[in-house]
Amino acid sequence: LHQDLIREARTLSALQHPNIVTIYDVGQDDQGPFVVMEYLKGETLDDVIARGSMTVSDFKEVVVQTLEGMIAAQELGLVHLDIKPANLLYRRDVVKVADLGIARADGFASDKRVRGTLAYMPPEQRFGLEVDARADVFALGRTLLELCTGYGETASETQWSWSPITLA
Repeated sequence: LHQDLIREARTLSALQHPNIVTIYDVGQDDQGPFVVMEYLKGETLDDVIARGSMTVSDFKEVVVQTLEGMIAAQELGLVHLDIKPANLLYRRDVVKVADLGIARADGFASDKRVRGTLAYMPPEQRFGLEVDARADVFALGRTLLELCTGYGETASETQWSWSPITLA
């Protein structure tokens, strides 16, 4: 847990972008590791989905600003690996990508553990294969579908017909 906190803080501190949560400091004291991050007043997209109301123009802003944050991360070679409504912070005029605790610069190249939220994972991530920025695009598409429809599948309801194939 402490290692994930430190990793998230270091990852986020490298990303200075208006659509990614800003980290001001990371350290450790007698109480353990700590992160000083920007205070965000607002809600998550989970809250918006539960409320069931969003205008078309607000939806457009969510899409554009989330993509801008994801592009900034991807330009540094980072794959978020857990894009979902709970990790997108929303205030009427700003969307911020948060929780980069499992973000990786190398997909799963050195770590085959499956991490993230199953309901938003592309098949490659779910099966522990190497992933790239397309994993985040898949998860964002799944998130936006839920935001548009209010319908969210749980991981147990998600059906996968894809299976990895090794070509000789």
